[in-house]
Amino acid sequence: MASTAAWPLFFYPKGEYDPEDLYKGILRGELILWAYKAIFLGPSARYPSKGKAEPSSSCNALVHNMYNVTQSSIVYVAA
Repeated sequence: MASTAAWPLFFYPKGEYDPEDLYKGILRGELILWAYKAIFLGPSARYPSKGKAEPSSSCNALVHNMYNVTQSSIVYVAA
């Protein structure tokens, strides 16, 4: 289980953790973004062939009619 001391390692973008403002940049770390793409766009989004992440026809985002990133979906990935 991760402690609060480990949060900056994956909840924040590299080099952007500000102990004075814990909300600045939170949930924008590379691991969160990678996990979001893997869950909602599918594994092919991790290594796109044309340099752009495109959802496959069976990705979770299309199955659930998700066309925008929402706060709830980000929290789902982070949890």
